[in-house]
Amino acid sequence: MAQVQVSFEVEGNKEVAAMFDTAGKRAGNMREPMTRIRDMMLKTFDLNFASHGKVLGEPWKPRRIGRPWPMLERTGMMRNSFTGRVGGNFVELYNTQNYFKYHQSNKPRKSNLARRVMMKIDETRRRDIIKELQIHIMGKK
Repeated sequence: MAQVQVSFEVEGNKEVAAMFDTAGKRAGNMREPMTRIRDMMLKTFDLNFASHGKVLGEPWKPRRIGRPWPMLERTGMMRNSFTGRVGGNFVELYNTQNYFKYHQSNKPRKSNLARRVMMKIDETRRRDIIKELQIHIMGKK
């Protein structure tokens, strides 16, 4: 896991120094924005299911054989198995179904199983994540 460490020294303006001190303290515990990021991404994954991949910019290939249920939703287990874990400085998102990896993987295929991206951080979500972190650290809404 990549780590980022930032240090700085401010001389002069007391207000600027106080702002950086507060921002540094807020950056010490990121649980609140990480929780919002987790919730935002889980909602995105659900919307991506409803749109068959279009929300994240990778539309799913249609089935070769018609079925009476939506793609990847025969039982609803795959769609309902996205979850996340939050800590003071991280968020971990995953799907608990053991067959999820076969649909998500971009490795070469040995079967007819089509790749259907269900989890991805696209440019829109990347900007939203950065915004959440900035809001928390700088204390602005």
